[in-house]
Amino acid sequence: MQSWTQAPQVFTFDPSGNSTSNSGLTPPSKFDASQLESKEVLVVSYDGTDTPSTIGVSNASSALQSFTYSDSPAGTIASETDAPSSPQSPAVYTYDAGNRVTSMTAG
Repeated sequence: MQSWTQAPQVFTFDPSGNSTSNSGLTPPSKFDASQLESKEVLVVSYDGTDTPSTIGVSNASSALQSFTYSDSPAGTIASETDAPSSPQSPAVYTYDAGNRVTSMTAG
């Protein structure tokens, strides 16, 4: 089980009690993400399909990171821009004839 705001954990299953519990095999994260909130914003694009156009990570008072995507006419991701910006942004994606990502070029 994983999440955007919690470290991965390994669980054990007890079939007699039909319950799960943390096995303790993965050490707890040293990063406190309890005040973070993650959300994905879906918007209807120009071609009428729901596509992820913005993904943001924020805490209770401010946005910490966001990723904004632009789509190609084929509905694939044409580019990605990050805020705050980084040397990797904007990224440009290329695809093969089956619309599978073949490369990502960092900004």
